[in-house]
Amino acid sequence: MHLLYILAIPLTAVLAHALPSQKQQQQHHHHLSAETYLAIDKVLNAFSFAVDARPVDPTAFSQIFAPNAWMNLQQESSPQIGIESITAAFVDLLPKYRTQHSFGTKSIVLNADGTASCETVFVGTFWGTADKAFDYLQNYPRYFDRLALNDEGEWRITNKTLQYMRVSPLSAALLNGTYIQGFELDDLHKDAPWHACSVIIPALFAAIEHDSGTSSAKHSGKSFLLSTIVGFELGGRIGRALHGTDMLSRGWHSGAVFGPPAAAAAVSKQLGLSPRQIEDSFGTACTQSSGLMSAQFEAMAKPMQHGLASRNGLFAALLSKDNYTGIDKVFERHYGGYLDMFSQGTKLTPQNKPYEMTQKLGEDWSSLCNISIKPYASMAGTHGPTDCIVNLQEKYTQHFQDPSKIKKINIVQHKAWYGHGGQDITRPITVLGGQMSTKYCVAAQLLDRAVLPAQFTTANLNRDEIWQLIEKVECECDPSFDQSKRWATRVSIHFHDGTCLKEESEGPRTTHSPLSNLEIVEKYRRLADTCVDPARRARIEGLVLNIESLEDVRDLTRALEGRTRCSVT
Repeated sequence: MHLLYILAIPLTAVLAHALPSQKQQQQHHHHLSAETYLAIDKVLNAFSFAVDARPVDPTAFSQIFAPNAWMNLQQESSPQIGIESITAAFVDLLPKYRTQHSFGTKSIVLNADGTASCETVFVGTFWGTADKAFDYLQNYPRYFDRLALNDEGEWRITNKTLQYMRVSPLSAALLNGTYIQGFELDDLHKDAPWHACSVIIPALFAAIEHDSGTSSAKHSGKSFLLSTIVGFELGGRIGRALHGTDMLSRGWHSGAVFGPPAAAAAVSKQLGLSPRQIEDSFGTACTQSSGLMSAQFEAMAKPMQHGLASRNGLFAALLSKDNYTGIDKVFERHYGGYLDMFSQGTKLTPQNKPYEMTQKLGEDWSSLCNISIKPYASMAGTHGPTDCIVNLQEKYTQHFQDPSKIKKINIVQHKAWYGHGGQDITRPITVLGGQMSTKYCVAAQLLDRAVLPAQFTTANLNRDEIWQLIEKVECECDPSFDQSKRWATRVSIHFHDGTCLKEESEGPRTTHSPLSNLEIVEKYRRLADTCVDPARRARIEGLVLNIESLEDVRDLTRALEGRTRCSVT
């Protein structure tokens, strides 16, 4: 595995951290009198009382905030949420929910212009309803408040900014895994369809942050890279043992099935667990494996399922670290075992291939080498047809100047990809629905000569021109395309003048001619430039390309956290 896989990860700002120390939780105030401090603190506490759903008049919001105050959850820029909306929301929610927040550091500073700045860290949240006891949720958001004196000489909050949210390790793995898989621009395994980066890397980042926060341990870049390799290799081997794409054909979201034990393996390696603990982690991870491919239609759950796989594998390893026992021999058991249960319903013989998991383990790294990075922002099954369209556009430029001259487009694929992306779609369509649709992606390539994030904005998804092309696309499966031809594609484009252009492919560029190291770096730069400044982009790139020399991989996680711009709307 080259080091560049990490560059395929979308930048995220959610990382797991241990609880702040007692020293960090102490109150501090500088450059202001005790009287001023108490006045400002009273305003902040009044806001917290309202949030805590204590018996406070809902109109307290209008008393606490100045009339022109706003809550802005991203940055100090144009206001986003009016006070009236906040009040209405709390009036509706207060009777139903109860929360109590535990405050951490509170730093209040008087500014030269007469305003005041305050930093507040919540170190925990208790959440409950009228009929449910409080549950403790590790939370760690950090707020920055700006306050000013009103005409009556009273302090009022004029701006509240949520800088970032620090969450528990399990929540971090879930969120980051979902983010990485969220725009279909990540990696793909050729033989065992899953998105390794979205499962393995979030679990490892969260485990490292958690372990570093609760002990004096340091995790080097080299150890992180080795653990990543372990997870990548094992996930592919598990997938091959279940016939890879056959899982998709039967309606399973394969990565959500292969992912939990792979993440457990990676985290177990990183934390140095014993063989006994590793087997326990496999047992607990495998019993959490699941994912339905129907999530690709109306739901938002499809990318989240890789996030769940990351979280569940991490959870299993952390439990095993504390000697929580898991299922023994979970892969090979016949009654309720992982391989036998997930291979039920297959028409292939043998139903599963356990030897794929152990054959030349540690010697043959072909599973790892079959991971490649996507050039298109769409499901892998759409890449073969898209490549064929690209080739035809390059060969016969004049025929594609006016897409309205196209009469019909015929796409033929293996049953797995036909079932995954060949269905009819109706307008309007969601972003994920477009990314999962062969018809939409083919139409986008014909119309825009690109299948990138810009093709999936709300405006572009709803264009009349693209829906006119979608209606001309017909998808079908060819029964002669067996497992050896599972990536094959045939495309025929018929024009109104009687011309018919054809193109065939044994496999998409994604799997059969992967992006080079330079192309991966260029892809990273192009995407990163849309959401971070050049200096930060360059720092992340340098850390990734030199990850083996990092003494502490948290240098990389620190560079990844923080504010980013949203590049797609």
